[in-house]
Amino acid sequence: MSTAELYCKGARVWLRDEEKVWKSGVVRADWKGHELSVEDEKGKVITIAVSKDGDLPPLRNPDILVGENDLTTLSYLHEPAVLYNLDIRFLQQHAIYTYCGIVLVAVNPYHLLPIYGVDVIDAYRGQQMGQMDPHIFAVAEEAYRRMTREGKNQSIIVSGESGAGKTESAKYAMRYFATVGGAAADTQIEKKVLASNPIMEAIGNAKTIRNDNSSRFGKYIQIDFDRNQHIIGANMRTYLLEKSRVVFQADGERNYHIFYQLCASRKQPQLQDLKLGPITDFHYGNQGDSVELEGVDDCIQFESTCDALSLLSVASDQQRAIFRVLAAVLHMGNVEFVEKGRRSDDAMIKKGCASLSVCAGLLGVDTSMLTKWLCNRKIVTAKETYVKPLTVEQAKGARDGLAKHLYAQLFGWVVTQVNKTLMSVLKKRSFIGVLDIYGFEMFEVNSFEQFCINYANEKLQQQFTQHVFKLEQEEYTNEQIEWSFIDFYDNQPCIDLIEAKLGVLDLLDEECRMPKGSDKGWLQKLYKSLESHSHFLKPRLSNTAFTVRHFADMVEYENNGFLEKNKDRVVHEHIVLLKASEYELVGELFEEKTEKRASKRGQPQHSGTDRTVGSQFRDSLTALMAILNSTIPHYVRCIKPNDMKMAFSFEPHRAIQQLRACGVLETIRISAAGYPSRWTYADFFDRYRVLVHSSRVKRQAVKETCETILQTLIKDPDKFQFGLRKIFFRAGQVAYMEKLRADKLTASGVMIQKHIKGWLQKTVYRRQKRAAIVMEAWARGFLARRLAKFLRETRAATCMQRHVRGWLAWRRYQRTRASIVSIQKFTRGLFARRQYHEMRRQAKATVIQKCFRGYQARSAYAKTRKAIILLQCCVRRMRARRELKQLKIEARSVDKYKTLNLGLENKIISLQMKVNDLMREVQRLQSHEANFAAAHAEVEASRELAAQAKQSASLVTELTQELEMVKQEREQLEMKITELQSTLEASATKHEEEINSLQEKLNAATEGLADEQERRRLGSQSEEIHLTDAVMKERERLNSEFDSERLHHQHTVKEQQRLTQRLENVTEELEMVAREKRRLETLQGSERSEEGSCRASRAGSMDNILEDVSERQVTEVQLILRLKARIRELEEHREGSLSSDSEERVTSLEAENAALQQQLEMLGAYRDVGERMTSLEKENTELKERLEANPLSGDLEEKITSLKAENLTLRERLDQVEKERQSVVEKERQSVVEKERQSVVEKERQSVVEKERQSVLPGNGDTQEVHAELRQQVESLMAENERLKHDINSVKAGEVLSSPGSLQRPSLGEVIVDDERDAVQQITALKEANHLLQSELEVVQSKAKEEAIELKAKKEQLEKEVVTMQKQMSRRSGAQNVAVIDQKLQQEVTRLTVENLDLLEQNETLVAQLKEKQRKAQGKPVAADTADGSKIVGEKVEEEAPVVVSEPQYMGMFEFVQQDEARLLRKLVVDLDPTAVGDCLPGLPAHVLFMCLRYCDHIGDELRIESLLTGIITNVRKVVQKHQTDDGLIAFWFANTCRFLQNMKQYSGEQVFGIRDPEVLQSQSLKNFDLTEYRLVISDLAVHIYQCLLKVEQDRLQPMIVSGLLEYESIPGVSHSKPFGLRNVGGKAKGGSSRPGAGAFTVESIVKELSRVVDTLSKQFIDPQLVRQIFKQMFYTIGAYMLNNLLLRKDMCHWSRGMQIRYNLTQLEEWCRHNGLQDSGAIEALEPIIQATQLLQVSKKAQSDVAGIFEMCTALNPLQVQKILTMYTPANEFEERVPVSVIRAVVAYGADRADPSRLMMDINYMYPLTFPFTPVDINLASIVAPSKLKLNFLKKI
Repeated sequence: MSTAELYCKGARVWLRDEEKVWKSGVVRADWKGHELSVEDEKGKVITIAVSKDGDLPPLRNPDILVGENDLTTLSYLHEPAVLYNLDIRFLQQHAIYTYCGIVLVAVNPYHLLPIYGVDVIDAYRGQQMGQMDPHIFAVAEEAYRRMTREGKNQSIIVSGESGAGKTESAKYAMRYFATVGGAAADTQIEKKVLASNPIMEAIGNAKTIRNDNSSRFGKYIQIDFDRNQHIIGANMRTYLLEKSRVVFQADGERNYHIFYQLCASRKQPQLQDLKLGPITDFHYGNQGDSVELEGVDDCIQFESTCDALSLLSVASDQQRAIFRVLAAVLHMGNVEFVEKGRRSDDAMIKKGCASLSVCAGLLGVDTSMLTKWLCNRKIVTAKETYVKPLTVEQAKGARDGLAKHLYAQLFGWVVTQVNKTLMSVLKKRSFIGVLDIYGFEMFEVNSFEQFCINYANEKLQQQFTQHVFKLEQEEYTNEQIEWSFIDFYDNQPCIDLIEAKLGVLDLLDEECRMPKGSDKGWLQKLYKSLESHSHFLKPRLSNTAFTVRHFADMVEYENNGFLEKNKDRVVHEHIVLLKASEYELVGELFEEKTEKRASKRGQPQHSGTDRTVGSQFRDSLTALMAILNSTIPHYVRCIKPNDMKMAFSFEPHRAIQQLRACGVLETIRISAAGYPSRWTYADFFDRYRVLVHSSRVKRQAVKETCETILQTLIKDPDKFQFGLRKIFFRAGQVAYMEKLRADKLTASGVMIQKHIKGWLQKTVYRRQKRAAIVMEAWARGFLARRLAKFLRETRAATCMQRHVRGWLAWRRYQRTRASIVSIQKFTRGLFARRQYHEMRRQAKATVIQKCFRGYQARSAYAKTRKAIILLQCCVRRMRARRELKQLKIEARSVDKYKTLNLGLENKIISLQMKVNDLMREVQRLQSHEANFAAAHAEVEASRELAAQAKQSASLVTELTQELEMVKQEREQLEMKITELQSTLEASATKHEEEINSLQEKLNAATEGLADEQERRRLGSQSEEIHLTDAVMKERERLNSEFDSERLHHQHTVKEQQRLTQRLENVTEELEMVAREKRRLETLQGSERSEEGSCRASRAGSMDNILEDVSERQVTEVQLILRLKARIRELEEHREGSLSSDSEERVTSLEAENAALQQQLEMLGAYRDVGERMTSLEKENTELKERLEANPLSGDLEEKITSLKAENLTLRERLDQVEKERQSVVEKERQSVVEKERQSVVEKERQSVVEKERQSVLPGNGDTQEVHAELRQQVESLMAENERLKHDINSVKAGEVLSSPGSLQRPSLGEVIVDDERDAVQQITALKEANHLLQSELEVVQSKAKEEAIELKAKKEQLEKEVVTMQKQMSRRSGAQNVAVIDQKLQQEVTRLTVENLDLLEQNETLVAQLKEKQRKAQGKPVAADTADGSKIVGEKVEEEAPVVVSEPQYMGMFEFVQQDEARLLRKLVVDLDPTAVGDCLPGLPAHVLFMCLRYCDHIGDELRIESLLTGIITNVRKVVQKHQTDDGLIAFWFANTCRFLQNMKQYSGEQVFGIRDPEVLQSQSLKNFDLTEYRLVISDLAVHIYQCLLKVEQDRLQPMIVSGLLEYESIPGVSHSKPFGLRNVGGKAKGGSSRPGAGAFTVESIVKELSRVVDTLSKQFIDPQLVRQIFKQMFYTIGAYMLNNLLLRKDMCHWSRGMQIRYNLTQLEEWCRHNGLQDSGAIEALEPIIQATQLLQVSKKAQSDVAGIFEMCTALNPLQVQKILTMYTPANEFEERVPVSVIRAVVAYGADRADPSRLMMDINYMYPLTFPFTPVDINLASIVAPSKLKLNFLKKI
């Protein structure tokens, strides 16, 4: 493809224009020679001389590429294309963001757009950059995503000139990070990060000519993240604050916002002592004559600033101190200076200047000292020190310098405080930095500030260019294509000119170190040293400026003020004076020792320690570049469209200037030098396969086909490159391909149209010919008849007209004649009257003129006489002055002077001697007064007076008198100090005595309290019973109050649930933060105290001593008052506790001690029983050993041996169980005792628990009876052992009886002697019994272990509940506190009751074991259960006989004991597997739990009902929370929760729910309690599970929506690919596509997922109405997510894409109908996205279509309709864009509608959930708990 082919007839080009920069033109003829003929927009023909290809005008891009999101998608990359694309997007599409490769170009609209809400943040969250429309949120998401995935630090560099919107862009980026990276704990760190913005805007932003909120400093905010990508802290660095704005503002500009906020809010209480007035009264605020901002209320802004300071932990005292310093700066500007006299240029404060005293008071310094050093400066030489007065201009400069330095120090202090607040103690993993820095500046007069700003932009531009070049080369390397080195502009020479050795800054610092350095000398050094540098120029017409060639443009700098601004000098005496301020903040501002801006003693120090502003800025810029180079940068370039701040107004000259300055055009140039256009093989194949014959198209070999197409069409192989995944094109090649494709399609369309149009025309002609013949016949007849009728009517009308016209003419004549006669009559009378009045006026005027002329003549005479007299006076005065002047000349002559001053020299010598004597006296007095600062100042004054004694000797006497006065004042001060010290010592002694007395009273009160407790502990039993009754009554009252508050609690259940979930996570974090805060406060307090002590030691003045004394006195008084208040509180608390709580506490402690003693006694008894059992076991072992000696058969011996081993094992296990039981009981007792010591509340709870436990445990008498019974059993066992010993001895002696009848008793020895076979049978029975006992012991052991685990868990749970209860007590008050405490106490009572019952069961088990062993020893037959359920008795095994019993009548409830409640919840809730009950009755867990609830209602136990319901709710919530991603389990519990709720309604006994059999319903309804309130709680639980279920399903659907419904092409070949640039995310999802880049999901994937959800819900038998509500909510989420993405994706807004989306939605509608959900409202929930797709397909070419559009789009608001029409982009060249007139008509039409205009849909919106009442026709009495649930502890009754 040659150049001549591009510049053919009809080609569109760009022409330069002075007004528009570039204008369009059309080539009139093919270019063949050295000239090109072009016709511009106005029809003017322009001939362009072309000597080389570079002289040709730039070509325009095809219309299909105009308005693209990425400038790199343009085929022709050059300046006019970029400018035109930005113009179209900004003005026509109102799109302010555009990509340019890796750069986001942001054009300031000067209008608030609704594109920054939380819904927009949600839409961009998780999306790749380039997948959505350009936005600042997309850049922020890219940085956040790369930080998350790669773990690398990121930076967002926002630059642009003032007014371009840098600050707002940085704020929006920070808002995005704060939203998506919120803190894991509730530390509000993200809010604090955002709160720093209003603070920095208030103190660092100001109104300029270009911007109402211009940042006058650069800042780099570093946001830190932890390993979970949560914000943990931030840090801010600032650069080059514009301090000169504090003292000077140009016309139309303002000072910093904070000054105007203070003055506007001066009536607030905290500002009233600052003596502020309107800002127009202050010199530092009214210089720009622009004190107000349009649309901004400074009072509201001040409140925002204060709120932000409070949020950042800046105390109110510190805020007042900040405002005090700012007010002092304002008052300092009003200090006026005047000359002392006509002969002196020395400055002095203007008399009556009240601002000086106010300023000194606000700064906490002495007014006289401030006055002195504002008008003078100190010069220190090697020998002496001089005080030199300043001129008025010098004084003003010193005042302004002090104000600037004071404000700069305050600015730095605020930044430091903000950083301290945002600093985190946690370890950071990575960070994202946001750099908001000034852009390139070039004004008419450029000074030091512009030089530094442009220097910084040079560094940033170098980093930007290198990064762009690096990315470009990496892309080529990854694709493995051949490429050559791309040449790019390197601005390193310009940077070296500025910062290198002997550069501009180096020479500037060198000149600043010179004693007599000047701007002129520095400039001459620049001319001499840098004259040969390519980037340095000397202006031809100026000797006070120099020019630097920057990357953006050449800038001329004026050298005036460079040295002074670089030094930034402040008078040292000012710093010393402010350091001694009485206010802590003012002194703290000037304690920085590392940055000394003023030299000591008034002269600059020339050492290397003093750093200039230029060197500091260079170092900080170097550090900033190091940080940026260590991160992955992201660039945002802000463009200011116009200088008038008009909304959506675009000035091409201003825009192109900024595009050149910010590096956007450099990016375009680098891209254009390589391969800017990139296509994937699949997209290229889809679009351009029409350019070759179908026989050459191979659908299975896409890459081969693409190569064939390109090799056929583009002959030059350098114009394209084949990569691994993409095809790379040179600039212009895509446009050429588009031209070929358009020509091909046009030719094909013409051929088709030719044949179709010919056939249509022939058909129309034949039909029209037949119709014309018929119409002609009828028309001719109609015309003839109409002509005849016309002739008749014309004749009749002529006759009528003749008569009518005659009558009308006669009547008109009569009226005219009468009118004329009347007019003549009145006119003649009028003329006569006028003549009469004129004659009268002339006569009277003659008289007036006569009188006036006489008066005028007299006045002229008097005036002339007065002037003559005045002239005479002036002449005489002139002569007198001449004579006076002559006399003065004579008086000044030397001879005259000698004659007058004869003898004066002798007088002067004598006076000098007297002065010397006086000076010696003064020096002697000065040595005595060296320790007093005030006296020293007066001595200095006396020196000055002594120096003036040459003119007047009277001053010596005055000096002596003043010294005497100083001595008297010193003596008075010493006396005052002595009096104050004595007063202080007396007050301290008095206070110590008061403290000792109060301490003695406190000790006495404590001893009295102990005695009172001891006395009450020894009280009678009747008082204890009375107290117990009172406690029970109080508990009942609290229960009633708790019931009254319960309803209010239900309304806040959702918030309570959320807090409960976060409580455990937040508690630890809060404790850590609290410890850290206390540590920091301690450190800060110590630092403040050290600083205060240092200042006190340095300040030697008497005023500071008195101040310290007064401060210590006040501190001690405050301490004593606090001690007194604390002692009074302790006494009141003690009296209140003695009067109300002491009896109850003492009684509870006594009862608890008694109960613990009883427990110990019982445990001791249990130990005795265990010891007896152990001894019996030992005796049994000895008996068995004796049996082994019996001469029996071998089989008998083996069986006896095995029996012995089994008995030993049995004993060991019994001992182990007993030890475990004792350890568990001991641990529980210790835990209870430890809890008692925690708090008074815990003691009260334990006392009530102990009373309840005593009511459950048996009394002392019962315990003694049990012990007696156990002793009897032990004695009987001992007797039996004796008998066994006797039998064994008889066996050994051979005393064997011959028959069983001779036996006296059935002992074991007689059986063995009687018959060996019987003995074997007996041993076998004993063995079976041992097996049974062993199994029972194993069960007991397992139960003991389980009980130990449960007790441990209950202990931990109790500790957590105690902590929770204490926190709730601190938040709640009144009856609610007591109610919660009582509830916890009831639960504790229940737990202890269960433990007591367990101990009783263990006791019964031990007793049974003893009885069993007794039966064994006596030889009774023992029954043992076999595996099949039969009994073994002796040697026979008998089967159980079947018993026929009639079926009992069940009541539909399960009986269970209190201690089994935890097991019930664990089996049915916590450990329940939904698949285990899949084949059971639907909602079986809900039915079983409700039947248990009915049992609690049946027995009338309200506490058990409350405990059971609380356990159900808590455990279900925990299970759902634990399995947040298991939708099957969540659906299971949603179904059961709803079923449980329905049962509570159905069996509540209310008539509204009684629709079943009344008799059965009445018999199974709740009888004793009304659970209406609990129904609300269960309903809240169901809502919570419903929301969890929706969240799981929505999280699964959300990744599928975009690729499956928006991008997926169900109809192949309809959509058309368009060129894309660097931001391409790779391909589209198409039907059946499996290539890389295709969407991972399709419509079938979404339908399959929805079907899976239906199956999941159907398996759980969820109510159909609830299922419909679930899918209605899910479809709303799908529609909202689709519409939000559509509104933010321009590539989706065209006709073919709308048809694809509509077809995909149709498949969802068919799915709804197939599953019976067409009436659920799910399809209606998709109505917004359906109407949006219809809007993409309907006609929208004319304004008449607007009404039809709004009639169709009823679910869309006008803003959404406008956005879609604005973003509508044709997919090919045959479509048309929406005209601007139509969009304007849409805006006007929508303005009349009252509905709210919100761009994005609320994805988090939830439809209200309703629970329909659906009773189940199941009799509760027929429900049986399956055996696989292991609920054998439930008893059906």
